[in-house]
Amino acid sequence: NQIVSYIWSTGETTQNIDITTGGTYSVTVTDICGTTAEASLGVDISELDTSFDPDIVQGPLANCAVPLLAQANNTNFNIVSYEWSTGDNTQSISVTTPGTYTVTITDECGNVDSANIDIGANVFDISASIQSNETCPDTLSLLLVPINANITSISWSTGESSPTIEVLEGGEYSVTVTNDCGEEATASYMTIDTLMWPNIFFPRSEEELNKTFKPYIPCPELFFGQDYKLEVFNRWGNRVFETTSIAQGWNGNYSGNPAPSGVYMYYASWIDNGESKSAQGDVTLSR
Repeated sequence: NQIVSYIWSTGETTQNIDITTGGTYSVTVTDICGTTAEASLGVDISELDTSFDPDIVQGPLANCAVPLLAQANNTNFNIVSYEWSTGDNTQSISVTTPGTYTVTITDECGNVDSANIDIGANVFDISASIQSNETCPDTLSLLLVPINANITSISWSTGESSPTIEVLEGGEYSVTVTNDCGEEATASYMTIDTLMWPNIFFPRSEEELNKTFKPYIPCPELFFGQDYKLEVFNRWGNRVFETTSIAQGWNGNYSGNPAPSGVYMYYASWIDNGESKSAQGDVTLSR
């Protein structure tokens, strides 16, 4: 039958009602014939989830500021206000200094929740470093950190302004980078090649690289050591080889005759950019 009236225990007379507190609610309905019926329902309002899991999303550094966006992840209700610790009341803000930022969010039902985020000083930092590859001639590659630093200028000590430069002379190289906030960072690089010493060589080898004993340098033309000297000694302490040329190696001969197979000691010294360097060890001569 057609229902003509609804009377709730709250006094409301609509088919549907909204409640904000827990308790038992009943309704009496009357049909067109005057017949009535009643129903009731107990509601525990504490079972309703009023939290909305807010958080703050940090965007990339841009125009010297970090954007922050407040959002509610689980709410079924409309958000009516955002209140930041900065005093702003918009959903998103931009900050230019490190620190802890808090936002308080309120929904249409009066539910309140908050979130905070820590912005470290490193977010605003600009830094630079220089890396080199292993090809000859050596190439120095500029690496900028962080990548969102919005670099506006690059200035090498050579006068170049590109991210990479080719180095054909020894010495120290530096680069200064500037971001769009006017902040600068400087990095430097010294061209020093490491001498690598073999532990065995074969004078009768068909491979030229293994026929003489001398240090291996990835880029010989970029070794700028001075006063280089290499000495090789036999097991009795007799010097069997000596040179002051890094390009010259010991061919395994002593006093014009082939030296016997065995273990020999070596000592090398040189000066690299004003610093004394040395290397010592043993090498096996194999025939």
